[in-house]
Amino acid sequence: MTDFHLTSASWRDAWWAAGQDFALLPPVDPDFAALPLWRRAVLRGLLLPLSYRKRTHAWIARLNTRPVGYLYARPQGRLLLIDSLGVLPDFQRRG
Repeated sequence: MTDFHLTSASWRDAWWAAGQDFALLPPVDPDFAALPLWRRAVLRGLLLPLSYRKRTHAWIARLNTRPVGYLYARPQGRLLLIDSLGVLPDFQRRG
């Protein structure tokens, strides 16, 4: 079974991320920006579990134990604002 986890980034994770060739995703996709404000707020709020909202810096996405991407986000009130998101090209969602 595949386990997917978001964990707080450590210094070792930061060095790992610096050496990778990521498929960078923009902070706001144009189709996402076209959604009504209330719908964007709901979708953003569901991107991470509630326990992650209080953290303010970086997370590393891991598939089983292998790091596959990173996420920089910051809480603003009840919303979680994603500043930057990147995944390894092998794990980029297509279609």
